[in-house]
Parts: sequence; structure tokens; C-alpha cells
Amino acid sequence: MLYQDAYIYATILEPGDSVTHSLANDRGVWIQVARGGVQVQEQTLNAGDAIALWDTPDLQVNYRTRSSKITASASYPK
Repeated sequence: MLYQDAYIYATILEPGDSVTHSLANDRGVWIQVARGGVQVQEQTLNAGDAIALWDTPDLQVNYRTRSSKITASASYPK
């Protein structure tokens, strides 16, 4: 169970895919890469990597390597 004011998302990216997530001003995001690799903003993330961001109104995640999979991405208050 998750006892937070949070939204959990998951996605699998294929070649050419990207995902854009809009955050409210008072929200942050945690992205955990389970498999493959993605580009988040200007950061390259590979399997096992994670990043937390705040004050990012439009967050874009781009496919980088084969079988990119983000298993959990939570949007939560600051």
C-alpha cells in the first residue's frame, strides 16, 4: 500500500516513442527505469537508475535503448 497523495504510472517505450507528462506547480515526479534506457530532460537513465524532479511543468521521457521500461513514475506533492 502507498499512503501518499500520489499517482502511479507505468509505460513501455519502443523505438521512436516518447511520453510527455504535465505536472502541476506543487507536484514532483520520481522516475525509476526498470529496463533499457531513456532520456529524461537532459539526463540519460539506464536500467536501475532513477531521478526526482520538481518545478518541471512538462516532463518528456524519450526512448533511448531497446526495451525501455519505466515501471513506476509517481507524481506527488512537494
